[in-house]
Amino acid sequence: MKKIGVFDIHFSEEERKLFYSYCDQIFEEAYLTNHTFVKKFEKEFSTFSKIPYSLLVPSGTAALELALKTIDVKGKKVILPTNTFIATAVAVINAGATPLILDIENQYFSLSPEQLKNNIEEEVAAVITVHIGGHISPSIKEIQKICKENNIPLIEDCAHAHGASLDGASAGSFGVAGCFSHFLTKIMTTGEGGSLISNNQDFFQKAISLRRFGHKLDNPLIHELPGGGNYKVSEFQAALGVVELKRIQSRIDKRRELAKAYKKNLDGTNWKVITDSQDSKGSYYKQIIIPPEEISRTEIESILTKAQIPLTGGVYNHPLHQQPVMRDYVQGQSFSVADDFCSRHICPPCYPELELKDIDLICETLRKL
Repeated sequence: MKKIGVFDIHFSEEERKLFYSYCDQIFEEAYLTNHTFVKKFEKEFSTFSKIPYSLLVPSGTAALELALKTIDVKGKKVILPTNTFIATAVAVINAGATPLILDIENQYFSLSPEQLKNNIEEEVAAVITVHIGGHISPSIKEIQKICKENNIPLIEDCAHAHGASLDGASAGSFGVAGCFSHFLTKIMTTGEGGSLISNNQDFFQKAISLRRFGHKLDNPLIHELPGGGNYKVSEFQAALGVVELKRIQSRIDKRRELAKAYKKNLDGTNWKVITDSQDSKGSYYKQIIIPPEEISRTEIESILTKAQIPLTGGVYNHPLHQQPVMRDYVQGQSFSVADDFCSRHICPPCYPELELKDIDLICETLRKL
């Protein structure tokens, strides 16, 4: 029987040959960075995301950092949810701002609109919301409204959410910028990498400048904007991304098929399987499941380990307010929703290389608990 892994990724012989042919073209052109394939990837990622402007950058963290620098948050505060990867907070700090960490809502475990509304202050220069596990929470509409009323830019951390949508609007279209990760385990990969997308032309033009040390767009030897840096990406990473974009929709469709299998297998039990809302389509970077209250995550991990079934990393088991490095940014706030969710949920494997029979086996083991 095939062993179920935490993660796997496979490229067909045809896909490998295509990538090798792209590499040959890169060597022929002898321009190894920020050239043909970077431009090709950016154009095609814009088309996929249904957003007109796209920049390929070294990581999802870099995308967030560049977005924040484009807004110019230095010396101010940025609101973000506690339930996110440390990179979201690191980007805020690297952009020169102070993270203002808030609790989450209990439907899709992203930033709580109520918490946001209660913490708006003059020093807040931006708000970041995170699409956990690849779901756009319907609460983003209220977040969008609050930000608009207070003239505060909204940034979407879309690291998990390639191809996700709500009411037909794609991830990255609700704020001034959407920031994606193309890390190995994500919905699509460039090995390491990320994308910054935007509907706002002025924002995008400034981001282009800051990606290369704040240079003038009509003269790259003259640098006029402070806060820039080197956020460029090699042609080889972009070429892999172009290959990935040819298959991204089919791989998202497979994730959705696996998610339906989890739902079907666990219907009628006390296991709560997080699925799409009526108007949303998730990308299912993670399949989030809330176990029955009487079963601890430690017990689940023990039983699954004996059955040679791994759990993937949670989203997230250790929220920001529990991280030692963030201690100075937490000042006695309550994080009751995050504390409950982060201590209980599990994320069993849900990647395209799995088969439906793998999901059946995982769920059969869970039902025995």
